[in-house]
Amino acid sequence: MKLALRYIRTHKSLFCILSLNIILGLVGFSSLDIFKHSLEQQLSSRSKRLLTADFAISTRRAFSHKEKGDFKNFLEDDFSHHHEVYEVYSMLKDLKSKKSRLTFLVGIEKEYPFFGNIEVDGRFSKAKELLTNGIWLSEDLKTQLRLVSGDKVKLGSQELTVMGTISNDSSVAWKGFNLAPYAYVHKDVLLQTNLLQKGSTFFHTLFYKSDLPKKELTLLKESFDDTFSDTSVKFHLPADRANQIGRVFGLLSDYLGLVAIMALLLSIIGSVYLYQTYFLSKISDVAILRSIGHSKKMISSIFIIQMILISVFASSCALALSSIALPKLLSLFEFSFGDDFLKISYLNLLFKLLSISFLSNLFILIPFLKKIFENKVNTLFDRSIHLNWKLGDLVLFIPLLALFYILCLVQSNSIIVGSLFFFALLVVFILILTLC
Repeated sequence: MKLALRYIRTHKSLFCILSLNIILGLVGFSSLDIFKHSLEQQLSSRSKRLLTADFAISTRRAFSHKEKGDFKNFLEDDFSHHHEVYEVYSMLKDLKSKKSRLTFLVGIEKEYPFFGNIEVDGRFSKAKELLTNGIWLSEDLKTQLRLVSGDKVKLGSQELTVMGTISNDSSVAWKGFNLAPYAYVHKDVLLQTNLLQKGSTFFHTLFYKSDLPKKELTLLKESFDDTFSDTSVKFHLPADRANQIGRVFGLLSDYLGLVAIMALLLSIIGSVYLYQTYFLSKISDVAILRSIGHSKKMISSIFIIQMILISVFASSCALALSSIALPKLLSLFEFSFGDDFLKISYLNLLFKLLSISFLSNLFILIPFLKKIFENKVNTLFDRSIHLNWKLGDLVLFIPLLALFYILCLVQSNSIIVGSLFFFALLVVFILILTLC
């Protein structure tokens, strides 16, 4: 331990560069991991607010009166408390500037939403306080068309008055991946626009409020699927909406995970060169230790202790930097996840970072130690000695490649994508070595 600390003190600059190299590689990885796990927790805790009800039944057309009657008979009187919502994409035209914008229109009733809040012009409201013959626009739609309250817009065959701005809505706060900004109108007003014609594509959803526990609602969904054979009719639970949104964010984070892997790869390559520089400077020290009777195991433990200390320091710094920088980055891109976002188990993440840092550095360290120990003690005193790598020595790096391959699979959440990414990088790396 004393020798390990002494070597670190005498090579401060080299160990600082090595630590910085590892920190940079782990920051991207840890930031993404914090984001993914926080997102999963948020989706789980806010699932009812995302769906706005205990459960919902939807289709991409209008429900017939017969279907509504069938649903009522199936659900019985316990689920009589419900409301309807129509959703459709259409062009919204500003009558003053003549500009148009594709808009996601939501036709609601006064009971909307059962769960969650709508914030209009800085104050929380329920739909029953808003609904008139006007239209309420999201902030981005209002900005794009440069509209103010009182302006006239045309929607289908109807002219409507802009009544206000929806500054926050718990049910649509996660709709950043929609094709268009959204607006609210009364369900009856939307029906009067003649946009919802036979053959048109739109969403018709029945939202229900229930006192049933989560387990019984799951059984109700299974019974519904068995009773109604029409595959176009979907039964949604809060978890389904969370999973749907989670899949969208999941695809994004999976590919961002591969970007983080690239940062980790560059860090590993940098560590290989830094370790080579360090070991070349310590060959004579290894020779002295071996000549005075120290075993290979004892010498190896000195370098492993150093590596452990660097891994602990780098992992802690990377986690601290990520936890500070990520909230700033999210606010820069205007992600509004709430004050309780990014509250995860940092202890588990620290353990993960330590494992990655320790194993990657260990699998880099072992080949260098093996190459040094291949030489006789008297040749190690020769200052002109070099670590001559042969083609067969690449076998020593197989554990490192295996670790990197596993990380590719874990980060991409796909065997196919992760494998293609890994082998593509491997081919590029081999081509670079061949050309060099």
